[in-house]
Amino acid sequence: MKLSIGIYKKSLAFWIVVGLIFGATALLLRRNSQQISASSELPQEVTLPGAFSGTVVIARSGAVTFQGKPVKGTLKTHKDFDEFQLKIFDEPGVSFGQARVDVVLPFSVSEPSIKITPYLIHSFDSQVGVQKIAPSTIEFTATNIAPEAVFTVNVQFGKGLIAYPWLTRIAQFFSTISFGSWIVLSLVLPVPTLLYVLYLLYRQSRVSIAPSAAAVISSPPQDLPPAVVGVLKHGSVSARDIGATLVDLARRGFIDIFWRESGFSFGKRRDFHFYSLAEMNISPTIRRAKTQGLRGYEEVLLSKILPPEGYRSTDDDIVVRVGHRLFSPKMAEVFTQIYSIATAHGFFVKNPAAVHRTIRRRGIALFVAGVIGFAVSGILGPDPKFFLIFWVGMIAASLLIIDLSNLVPLRTPHGTKVLGDWLAFERYLTDRKEISYSEITAGVFERYLPYAIALGVEGAWTYRFRRHPFAPPPWFGTTTNNISLEQFDRELFPLLGWVAQSLVAAKEPTVE
Repeated sequence: MKLSIGIYKKSLAFWIVVGLIFGATALLLRRNSQQISASSELPQEVTLPGAFSGTVVIARSGAVTFQGKPVKGTLKTHKDFDEFQLKIFDEPGVSFGQARVDVVLPFSVSEPSIKITPYLIHSFDSQVGVQKIAPSTIEFTATNIAPEAVFTVNVQFGKGLIAYPWLTRIAQFFSTISFGSWIVLSLVLPVPTLLYVLYLLYRQSRVSIAPSAAAVISSPPQDLPPAVVGVLKHGSVSARDIGATLVDLARRGFIDIFWRESGFSFGKRRDFHFYSLAEMNISPTIRRAKTQGLRGYEEVLLSKILPPEGYRSTDDDIVVRVGHRLFSPKMAEVFTQIYSIATAHGFFVKNPAAVHRTIRRRGIALFVAGVIGFAVSGILGPDPKFFLIFWVGMIAASLLIIDLSNLVPLRTPHGTKVLGDWLAFERYLTDRKEISYSEITAGVFERYLPYAIALGVEGAWTYRFRRHPFAPPPWFGTTTNNISLEQFDRELFPLLGWVAQSLVAAKEPTVE
């Protein structure tokens, strides 16, 4: 079998756009900022012992050149002053008899705020000097420079003497904020986000579940698909709902599930045709797929795990069918249709899929902005990089939004009333009292098993049959002889969990 890997076009386009934004932002910052970059090495005009001379020009815009070549990372800003510092020699490895560097400023040397300091270390019997040779030019000199010497020129001057580009001014402003202030700013996004989510949870908890007329209901209160019941209880589609749907399809005679120690397989029990999403033109309302007795999302789900031709799909086949795309539009359609059915019944104020999609997209956009900001600031930003804490806070807030987006949809009063009835039925499923043998022969275990899975109580439901003879459902095959109820649980539920989790993981990230 040849394995082909496809990429969902929207996902590919999304990451291409992210890459273009990142590259354009980095290029823009490099072109417009003079110190939002790592220090460049000083161009070396002289490599032989003797005399060294050069000229540094500082432009009004903050651009610095040495011998006509740009030098970055030499201008730094502080709270009360700006500073120019340039290493002329950093252990050059050879001796110099003398060195002269002229620094041309964009303002007069007579400015009262100017402080001029040369530094020469690791060099004995040396002398350094500073003098004004023009209204805006300072001459730095040094003699007897040793091979291991470090010669640095430093000029400090008042704020406002250099008109930095606007991006540089923004970076300068942020660089003057203290570490403690950045800690506070980093909480500006995550804390309100967390409070908002907690508020939504509080609102959800305030919507009281209407008590049922009976404490326990011994049959499903409505003819609803198991997946919709799971959404009604939990607020979002989960792997449980997918697993419950597969068991319900098996119970209704569409598929067989066969377990063996080396793996498992799904088989068709009926000869039905799969339509593509375009062919089906799926309606978001409750419907049956063509005339096959399948709901729309059920047909889409089956087309994801079963081949269009043939009658059997092994666990290896499912791995290929689930993993041949980066994201699966079919699984996104399954989620969307389940949400649409729940909304059409009036259980939710607004379609949960639309709410999840809007909030997750905002969270993803915030995450991308945080990652780009962190990367660009980390690479090009001035020291100290306290402002990176802000981007960490933004990323944390975005992850919080993405992770908790499924908590937002609120049930309607009708939805809470219906949920109360289903919770009364759940109490029947979890009752510790054993089920009588006559009910077993009536097939109640198999009939209610999908609902038990969707409600998350399949273990308690099977426990009610623990002391009675057990015959596996006709749709479940196994290599185990004389299978017991406990063995049935150990074989069916893990394979359902694996398949359902794999299918859920394949959906598009904009659907929760």
